[in-house]
Amino acid sequence: MDDFRKIAKFIQIIEGWKPGTIRPNAPPAPLIGATLSVASSAASATQDWMTIARREAALPVRERSQWPDPGENPRILNYFEVCAPWFEVAGGDEVDWCAAFGNYCLVTSGHIGTDHPGARSFSRNKKNQFLVLKGPKPGAIAVRRYAPFADPSWATGNGHVGFVVSWTNTAVTLLGGNQGNTICERTFPLIEMNGATKESEFVRFLMPVIV
Repeated sequence: MDDFRKIAKFIQIIEGWKPGTIRPNAPPAPLIGATLSVASSAASATQDWMTIARREAALPVRERSQWPDPGENPRILNYFEVCAPWFEVAGGDEVDWCAAFGNYCLVTSGHIGTDHPGARSFSRNKKNQFLVLKGPKPGAIAVRRYAPFADPSWATGNGHVGFVVSWTNTAVTLLGGNQGNTICERTFPLIEMNGATKESEFVRFLMPVIV
């Protein structure tokens, strides 16, 4: 028991643990397939997942400088474990992990994630756990899609997700994971063009709902 207490104390120091509010955190799996009745958006609760995101941003999670190959960053791997336990992270921390981080922040703050580590899972909103917004709002989940754009269903292709910090008429600043191989704030244009070719754009702004 003494050894267990020592280990727990060490984890608290490494994780930067501080006393906080205990929240119920039901796993998302039982809700899969259920029809959710949207009562209201969770805009007033954005501090929940944003607090988690900012806490994680303050910790060392840089992929390569802190955890050089062949080692893997255990914090990034934990995002996948919490986000989607069924997913096998074949590429270790080299796999795109922005959506895993976003889901981690939602789930650990007591909200429903997508149970999937892909950015497209947010856009699909299969469980209707997100309210689709007309534009960016503080703390909203922003979904960014990269070319090609020929398929309106976005069945394949890359994307990126993060939490909205601020925005202008031409750009949105996100707090997110896998931004420069770490967790940080980064500004993206609303639409990125290369000449006459569209390379990326924001396609969804979402807010978790209270049911």
